[in-house]
Amino acid sequence: MVAREEAGNLPRSIGMGSGDGLRGRERDAAEILVARYADRLYRLAIRITGSEQDAEEVVQDALWTATRKIDTFRGDSALGTWLHRIAVNAANQKRRARRSRRNEVSRDDLFPSFGGQDQPGAPASDWSAKMEDPRAADGAAEGVDLRHR
Repeated sequence: MVAREEAGNLPRSIGMGSGDGLRGRERDAAEILVARYADRLYRLAIRITGSEQDAEEVVQDALWTATRKIDTFRGDSALGTWLHRIAVNAANQKRRARRSRRNEVSRDDLFPSFGGQDQPGAPASDWSAKMEDPRAADGAAEGVDLRHR
């Protein structure tokens, strides 16, 4: 990765203003992209997510997306504007994912515990012997419409 101090001295020939360096798959283009835009995108992401860890993930996701999708960049706006939009979308997606995780309910909270054991209690007994006439169950469904069986 290009050091932060070097970012100001990077050659313009890579074309980071238009994305040409990334489109041409120039060797240092991705590093220059990170050097020029990562800090700005991080500050944006931390304002949206409120979390340093989430902001770091947002920047990584945004820069990776930009590198993969550079061919979709039309050049109607500045590359920084396009990256800004990608980062905003990634940060909002991160917030939505965190919000939905917060609303998740643990399976253990929904189902009864089995007295500290991993297995339920004794197996259910055979209740069919308790029926007055077990043969009555055989014909019970005959009167029910086939759609409702």
